[in-house]
Amino acid sequence: MSCTQQQPELRLNQIQIVGTHNSYHLRPSQDVLDSPRGSSLDYGHAPLKTQLDAGVRSFAIDIYKTQDAFRVLHIPVIDEGSNCETLSDCLGEIVAWSNQHSEHVPLIVFIEVKNLKEATGDLLPMNPAGMKELESLLWKQVGPDKLLMPDDVRGDESSLEEAVLKNGWPRLEAVRGRILIVLNAPQLLQEYYTAVSPTLQGRAMFVKVDPGNPEAAIVVSNDPTADKTADWIKKGYLVRTRADNGVKEPAVNDTSNREAAFASGAHIITTDFPTPTPHPKTGYVVSLPDGAPWRENPVTTLQPEH
Repeated sequence: MSCTQQQPELRLNQIQIVGTHNSYHLRPSQDVLDSPRGSSLDYGHAPLKTQLDAGVRSFAIDIYKTQDAFRVLHIPVIDEGSNCETLSDCLGEIVAWSNQHSEHVPLIVFIEVKNLKEATGDLLPMNPAGMKELESLLWKQVGPDKLLMPDDVRGDESSLEEAVLKNGWPRLEAVRGRILIVLNAPQLLQEYYTAVSPTLQGRAMFVKVDPGNPEAAIVVSNDPTADKTADWIKKGYLVRTRADNGVKEPAVNDTSNREAAFASGAHIITTDFPTPTPHPKTGYVVSLPDGAPWRENPVTTLQPEH
């Protein structure tokens, strides 16, 4: 069913959206592309606003701490091109678009904290103080009225995991116009973030974590055909998977993994080649039918209510 047909009974885990992998990434120079690892970097994304206008509803953003900001880039020195230089810039684009399109389904933003053992140029190792700065930035720039927070999903249950498995996700119509942010961080930094409250009470972000943890609600399985992927979807977790893992399949227009991802019932299907930037040689692209920004999930809409 297309996004134009109103289905207020649908829950957030009963829809399917397209997201981008390394959503900020710009195609690097030819020298980098000619290097041993260059083939895996041969893709580039349009500005976030352009992606949103084209129907992308999930982003993945890598951040590195600096003295004054969180820079957005892939690999220091080697691959630093970004369509939004700082996390504040990226969030600014997303929030501005959201404010102009208040009826959109929730936007899901994965923030991956990249840590360094030692300073590299202006990039610094991340620490607990940096995590506090990150949380503060989200409250300030996105804000409690715009954020879809763990508190909004947990309700009266003792943990997020119990809430999503027992009661399910919020109704779609109740969370339109919101932005859900997921923290993806090294274990020590993630443990700092969850130590204050394993239930993420009062926190701005969900966390990327495997099932079995009290904060488990949003999980990642890069293989849409894996048994665990189907199991997690059936149980009620929000699942992200990949339509293309690198540029190998798009380079030969192999769509088998893309079709498996959509058919799996995973909620977020990520790609390096969304509608604004198809593969330049093969035309490989990942989008929903008719360019819709969301559709009813082909698996979870058929499951009974909790």
